[in-house]
Amino acid sequence: MINEIIQEQTTLVGRATNTLQNIRNHKNTNPRLLNQFTKSIDHIMIANKSNVEFLKSFMKEGLSMSDGERLQLALEVRKQTKQRDDELKQIDARARVVFETLGVYKSMDRK
Repeated sequence: MINEIIQEQTTLVGRATNTLQNIRNHKNTNPRLLNQFTKSIDHIMIANKSNVEFLKSFMKEGLSMSDGERLQLALEVRKQTKQRDDELKQIDARARVVFETLGVYKSMDRK
């Protein structure tokens, strides 16, 4: 279970990185728009960082917590990770549509 959560965290970070790179590739776009997408991703990653810290803390030896309690907390971290990954997918999809639409408008202006 923990290995799966770590893999999901890795996927989440990779998705955030790729989305940020795609956004930054459109540097000729309105800076406020780029900033808004970047802030949304930053917000998700900051919230996710607290999940990672939480996961590390309750996996420590000597913490007085039953295996059932640890499992319940791990499942909650997993649920939140999935939720944040879904949010990132939505941001990525929204950004792609916005940039594609802006590209169409720019190409129409050139004609």
